[in-house]
Amino acid sequence: MQIFKKNRDHLAKTISDGVIIMHGGVIKYRNADTWYPFRQDSNFHYLTGWPEPDAHAVITIENGNHQMFLFVLDKNEEMETWDGKRIGIKGAEEEFGATRAYPAQQFKDTVVEIIGDKFENIYIDYSSPLFTELDQEYLRKISRYPQRGAEFSNANLHSLLPVISEMRLIKKEEEISLLTKACEITSKGHMKAMSLAKPGLYEYQVAAELEKVFFDLGSERLGYPSIVAGGDNACTLHYSTNRDLLEEESLLLIDAGAEYNMYSADVTRTFPVSGKFSPPQAAIYNEVLKAQELGISLVKEESTVKEIHTKTIESISKSLIDLKLVPMGIEDTIGMMHYFEFFMHGTGHWLGLDVHDAGSVEENGVSRKLKKGMVTTIEPGIYVRPYKPVVEFPLLERDPTLIKERRDKIGIEEASKIEEREIKEAKKISHKIPEELLGIGVRIEDDILCTDDTPVNLTESAVKEIQDIEELCNS
Repeated sequence: MQIFKKNRDHLAKTISDGVIIMHGGVIKYRNADTWYPFRQDSNFHYLTGWPEPDAHAVITIENGNHQMFLFVLDKNEEMETWDGKRIGIKGAEEEFGATRAYPAQQFKDTVVEIIGDKFENIYIDYSSPLFTELDQEYLRKISRYPQRGAEFSNANLHSLLPVISEMRLIKKEEEISLLTKACEITSKGHMKAMSLAKPGLYEYQVAAELEKVFFDLGSERLGYPSIVAGGDNACTLHYSTNRDLLEEESLLLIDAGAEYNMYSADVTRTFPVSGKFSPPQAAIYNEVLKAQELGISLVKEESTVKEIHTKTIESISKSLIDLKLVPMGIEDTIGMMHYFEFFMHGTGHWLGLDVHDAGSVEENGVSRKLKKGMVTTIEPGIYVRPYKPVVEFPLLERDPTLIKERRDKIGIEEASKIEEREIKEAKKISHKIPEELLGIGVRIEDDILCTDDTPVNLTESAVKEIQDIEELCNS
């Protein structure tokens, strides 16, 4: 449990004086008395390591030193007969390092006793679904401000998320070790899928074999629902139905990751179901691979998130011109965002306890510079949607930065209406898509650790060169 104490020590040095109030995850029911598998809230896990539902934590910090008080489900023979053994109050203190533990039902009364009037700064995880108006009952009694006929709190309430998100951005050695294991398991699952996929199987059959590898090698659960998208389905970014039949000469895009000790990998591979890429498929694949290798090379200290995405867009845009997927030159393809027709998502995202992990891509209003210990995915793609044989490209200068600023200012819904109107009113150029490219969707994704030297590809063992893929598919 040392990693969780390290995290609390780090938090204590960051905050110095204050108190943190957190709620753990709860059991969610899918219907009647059948529930979804429980997974602990990531922030709660990060600071406590506590694995059971219906828990609360109060962490007090004075002069940079912390104490942790846990509120947990107590031992109960009848309930444990139905739901399994509980760690209990004694276990919370002896195994998880709680200064003191209490039954969960005592949280609202005891939290006031623990905190009293001693702290001016209270940090709350507002993202928790358990943070509701009910919390105001005990928050009013903390650091009381006496006034006849009413109760007020003299405390300053802060959001915990900015603090803990910054902490989670830089992975400690123990976290990197867990992520590395998740990536190793995930890579082996993808390799298994390449070796067994063939025409006549269903997407879900391939998914089952891939996920079996994850579980056999120690994964407790999936990092996210597996995307196993054959043929045209690869052009749907979050396709997860996984019910279609794999056809001859088609590609299979698999985006799947194992979770190991709460840390998730995130890997995408695209390969030919029949064992060999067709020339059009190989042409698109090689362009995506080229862009991805460029993006990976930029995962180093002092690079920014924006720089990586900008360079990847430049590479993809050049490829779209060469593939005759866009009608104009490089400056117009980028300046008018024509590339967005075929590459409509980011180049990567942080990875860790969550597959889209905590942490902003900006720092002090500018694109964040990468630092040693950050882990990001690099995942460019090209998707040629089969139902758009002719594309009407707007002749309109578009700036992603200005688009983002407008969305932040007035909200996505209103901003998207303005964007739709601007595009509708703009002049357009009609462009016929090469027929042999329709329906081809390719994404290649790896998990990259930023170091003080060269980038470390944690999922490098999952083959991605065309020759290696074809050899594995035909093995």
